[in-house]
Amino acid sequence: WNGRGSGYAASVSKESWDLFKIRLQEAEQLLFKAPQHLKDSPLWHNLLLAIASDTRSVRSDPEEVFEQAVKRWPSYYNFYGVRLSRLLPQWGGSWEAIEAFIRKWSRAQEASEGRSLYARLYAAVLSMGYTPDQTRYDWNLMKESLAELVTRFPDPWYRNLYASFACVARDDAAFRKAISAIPRHELIPGAWIRGHSPEACMRWAGT
Repeated sequence: WNGRGSGYAASVSKESWDLFKIRLQEAEQLLFKAPQHLKDSPLWHNLLLAIASDTRSVRSDPEEVFEQAVKRWPSYYNFYGVRLSRLLPQWGGSWEAIEAFIRKWSRAQEASEGRSLYARLYAAVLSMGYTPDQTRYDWNLMKESLAELVTRFPDPWYRNLYASFACVARDDAAFRKAISAIPRHELIPGAWIRGHSPEACMRWAGT
């Protein structure tokens, strides 16, 4: 990526594209030559997934690498983050593809994650600098997922995330329920969705 640069595809010179592909091919070969104990680690698979997702000029197919990896380590969330980052519109994907991916894998991991993964994966998307209104998330699914997330993981960060999503959705009942579960000393403005704050949302809800 140092050779390619971080700009849009149209801004990258042919020479930089060529170097980008060559270096990714070299990186893939280095991974294939790694000792077996490294090949049996989630980090090895995560690196291969990143390489395969960045170019079609390598041997590995990103979908195959992802599915094999997540089958072995379903709770290694970096796999999902890598795939989501490459499905974004700026890299040729779409918000519809993001929603389809999140629905599919949330459903696939229900036995171990319940419905909580839907919210966790969208939280990963938002952490990349996006806002809910840019996405195609389903508020009813999100609400169910957030409710389960805060039950499974009673972390103040997730409770704040739930309240901020409810505020974004302008779901008064959900917001009141979510904000009432957060003691004032556990309000975390940094956990709130960009453009929203506990104070502004409480003013909106009249709480």
